[in-house]
Amino acid sequence: MRKAIFVYVLYFILNLTATIINIPTDQPTIQAGIDVAVEGDTVLVAPGTYYENISITQKDDIHIVGSGADVTTIDGGENGHVVWFDHSSGSIYNFTVTNSGDNPGYSAGIFTSHSSVIVISNIIYNNCYGLAISSSSEAQIHENRIIDNTGFRTVAISASTADISYNLIAENSNSGIYNDPWSSLSLHNNTIVGNNEQIGLTLNPTMPLIEKKILLQIFFMVFLS
Repeated sequence: MRKAIFVYVLYFILNLTATIINIPTDQPTIQAGIDVAVEGDTVLVAPGTYYENISITQKDDIHIVGSGADVTTIDGGENGHVVWFDHSSGSIYNFTVTNSGDNPGYSAGIFTSHSSVIVISNIIYNNCYGLAISSSSEAQIHENRIIDNTGFRTVAISASTADISYNLIAENSNSGIYNDPWSSLSLHNNTIVGNNEQIGLTLNPTMPLIEKKILLQIFFMVFLS
């Protein structure tokens, strides 16, 4: 948490022209804040539970920051993706992201398509997929708790690139991390435990070399697809 706050403060020191859009003071919902945001802006969200499905579409350098994952929740109401970056770039920090739809081929807590995203210090739980990084996206996924998700994949990397580090991926209904043959994946210092299928990673054998600093439970299995 301290690292995420430091990165967030440093960002503002380096980008003093950015606007901070406070939710719900300046705009009533997170989506309304995103809609008025322009490049470099931050949507800063007060503690509370926000029943929304938010979409960041064709926007660059938009940052969505909660007041702490334990006190700031985005609840998707079991309807589609909770957070969707589409042809965009930006980041999401310090939220609980929960209650996506249950379509196993589509719904995720955080979904990206043709986007570049940073996902830090969130609790991502009780979704179908926890995160789905797809369609030529680039993602940095750090210091999150990704737990109790129910879909066929928990963290799915499809035709994309991802750097995944210092996350807890636990007690999910299927494999912890999956990548397809068209993806590049870097893993280090993740804890992957207690997932129902006893599969920590499902990796394609053609993927680049992984930095093998992964703490796993004793019954861990790697499947090569």
